[in-house]
Amino acid sequence: MSQEQGYVEAKLTLKNMLNVIPQLKASMTENQQKNFRGTCFGPWLDLSYTGNDPGLVHAMLQRKSERPIGIDEKYPADDEEIWFSFRPNFKIRFSRREFCLITGFKFSRRTDMAHYIPRSYDVETPPIRRRCFPNRKVNSNITITDIQKLLYDGADFVVSDDDVVRLAIILIVERAFMGKQGIHVVSKKYLWLVEDFAKLNDYPWGNRIWDATYPVVKDGFQARESQLEVGKGYTLVGFMWSFKIWILEAYRRTIKSFAHKTDKNGVPRALFWKRSSAETFSVTDYLHLLNVMDDCPKNKRPFRTLHPTDVESGCQWWLKSCQYFDGTEVDEEGVTCILIPVHFYDAQHFILIVLNLEEQKILVYDSLPGHVDQEIVKLTKDLGDQLPVYLRAIDYFNQKQDSQIVDYLENKESIEFMTEAAPVVPVQGGSNGDCGVWVCIHMERVIFGWDEIPNIGDPKKAAEDYRVRMAKTFFRARFDTQEPPPKEKAKVGN
Repeated sequence: MSQEQGYVEAKLTLKNMLNVIPQLKASMTENQQKNFRGTCFGPWLDLSYTGNDPGLVHAMLQRKSERPIGIDEKYPADDEEIWFSFRPNFKIRFSRREFCLITGFKFSRRTDMAHYIPRSYDVETPPIRRRCFPNRKVNSNITITDIQKLLYDGADFVVSDDDVVRLAIILIVERAFMGKQGIHVVSKKYLWLVEDFAKLNDYPWGNRIWDATYPVVKDGFQARESQLEVGKGYTLVGFMWSFKIWILEAYRRTIKSFAHKTDKNGVPRALFWKRSSAETFSVTDYLHLLNVMDDCPKNKRPFRTLHPTDVESGCQWWLKSCQYFDGTEVDEEGVTCILIPVHFYDAQHFILIVLNLEEQKILVYDSLPGHVDQEIVKLTKDLGDQLPVYLRAIDYFNQKQDSQIVDYLENKESIEFMTEAAPVVPVQGGSNGDCGVWVCIHMERVIFGWDEIPNIGDPKKAAEDYRVRMAKTFFRARFDTQEPPPKEKAKVGN
């Protein structure tokens, strides 16, 4: 097969070093491996396919294209997406959603590392520095090479198993994923973040690593294209290995001669790919792999986008990330209200109460006013008695030291809430028992700050329309899978 017209031949070097991970695993004790598996990076300890396959990446980068026209309804636009084109006029997408499914790393709006480490991080020495580098000057830098030497060569003092895990995570993120070199200085924030495993696991690593990868995929080749000559090379950083895995995922119907999946339900996907052959692939081989679009049937085409499997749909990192992607994520640091749907069993009735802790007020959204008034009085009294106990149990007052309400509520045994009926709450109509539907409507109304409710003048129609909307949402979420359902074979009569 001749080389593709317009193809620029050049040697690509990718800086991420995935072989660091199996090397670290081999150097760890059994207990250190166990502790590492307890972190959000735990699954990566089983990584076996570490090759970057830069030839495949280089061939794909040259196919970057524009977003297809007329697909917005089926494929909502992502603020950070890159499309790649094939003949005949077919395009596939690499975006944050694909990256998330491949890596299993969570996305969130709370990306500032300062939210996850002590406020004094800038003036105090990270504890892990004192423990693991006690002979270094206080203001001297810690580099990736320093961490590698300690983990691989050992020290003349005992390094705890937890500290080995902490340093291993820094090395994997910076060296394996980000492609940073040995002389790179490790951020002081990283040294603080690994101190608390709970905070480390909660941090949105998807944003951090994607932000280092997206601009490289988007512009890495094109920014250097005019300077490239035959035989010349270029280098890219960022987690480009994940981009390579995305190519395999998109092409998995036809790329089996190059690599194959060992478990179609494995999570995260990046860990379940294996090279099918150890043979060296040429430029022509890579172009042939990507040119299957020329004459292949539709059921062999690459996947335009990636969609979650049933297993992935239940993973917290995916559910949380979807809230970020869809713009429905709530910043817990800024939470002022708590939404509580309540079901009164004897009355067979749902209401919504919105508790505002700072104002010590409860708003009641009741689509059938007067039906459970006495029960609501008792409920608000019980909440006032139980809430201080709960807030102390979750260490709320210590975490919210800057909140004006802490001084007032911290020593109270009970909170007396002022209870009011929420404004503009239509009375439910019809015989369908719409109280639960109206709870959902009012929850969206509060969360997204709706100025008005659709069809407010016709509560029955408003509830019916919302039922249809919910049904469509659930249907799409359940059946929007990559593999089409098998067609039922026609039965042939006698």
